[in-house]
Amino acid sequence: MRNLTLLPNHSDASLLLSDAGFLHGDGVMETIRVFHGKPVWLSAHLARLRKGAESCRIEVPWADEAMALSLEALLHKNKADSAVLNLYVTAGVFRGMPPVPALYGVVRPFPLVRSVTLAIASTPPRTTYSAVKMMGQSSRFSLLRDYPDVDDLLLVDDQEVFETTIATAFFVKDEILYTSNSPYVLPGIFRQFILDNPKIFGKTICRPILLSELGDFDEIFLTTAVRGVVMVQKVEGIPHLGSGSVSHSLLDKTPYLSDIHGVCSSAS
Repeated sequence: MRNLTLLPNHSDASLLLSDAGFLHGDGVMETIRVFHGKPVWLSAHLARLRKGAESCRIEVPWADEAMALSLEALLHKNKADSAVLNLYVTAGVFRGMPPVPALYGVVRPFPLVRSVTLAIASTPPRTTYSAVKMMGQSSRFSLLRDYPDVDDLLLVDDQEVFETTIATAFFVKDEILYTSNSPYVLPGIFRQFILDNPKIFGKTICRPILLSELGDFDEIFLTTAVRGVVMVQKVEGIPHLGSGSVSHSLLDKTPYLSDIHGVCSSAS
């Protein structure tokens, strides 16, 4: 999909080489879970997309209703029952001023969810843009090349633990959940779902998470809007830390992941 228009096939999908998204990574994105053919939490994703675009001074001229209808048609065309939907808004092509923004939608298979292993890595200094899903975030993912034996990284700056390269990190102590309250972490949609539903998920405390206290926590798990609750097998350097009984219990409280519980349940 490009600018609300469905493309006949994959070979017709293209990104102009003069698009600022390609040239400079100048754009924002959302990764959306598709369950039973429907995009999950679409309104929340579109709201975050608009807020991120505003932070990057990119106009989003399409109405939410128009984007939703085009995405529905895209999913129907691809017979996408369980899938991942990537939505991109770029600054577009600079044909004079102002630039003409561009919208792209891509459907891809839903990846199998497995438990993950983590290492701890220092991240470049955090800024307000750290809390925006920008296309030009290669520095996060390039860090992974230095850690070929793990799946993801806990990002640390100045002894404070923020998140991983792709997920929100939750920690458990005495059955209470803890997660970072830094303004420099991505406002995760599933994270917010947990915070909004204490009667379901229990008490969550949002506060700074310090590297020095990781060994004091009982458990760790990750969350994303696509995968929901993700089990952690181990964190390198913190021998006992991983997902446990509290983390596993959250799988049963997740609204749309019943089809992958079997894969998750093998995590340690």
